[in-house]
Amino acid sequence: MDSGVYIIKNLFSGHMYIGSSSQLNRRRKDHFSALNRGNHKNKFLQSSYIKHKGKGFIFGVIEHCEASNLEKTEQLYIDKYWD
Repeated sequence: MDSGVYIIKNLFSGHMYIGSSSQLNRRRKDHFSALNRGNHKNKFLQSSYIKHKGKGFIFGVIEHCEASNLEKTEQLYIDKYWD
């Protein structure tokens, strides 16, 4: 299963970006491609990536789930980490 909820974490600051995708591998590539080009849609994440010269950022899968449950599962993790 390649769908689920993921996290991009800055290991220096502990800040996290949580998202979901039905194609996790492609989403990871898309995120880091945009970050490396300097045009990621999340300006806070982009700024942090530039500040740390792209070092200390990890992409991890929090939970694999069916594509039909992506939004609900993503929201559960957002609520958990930003409570």
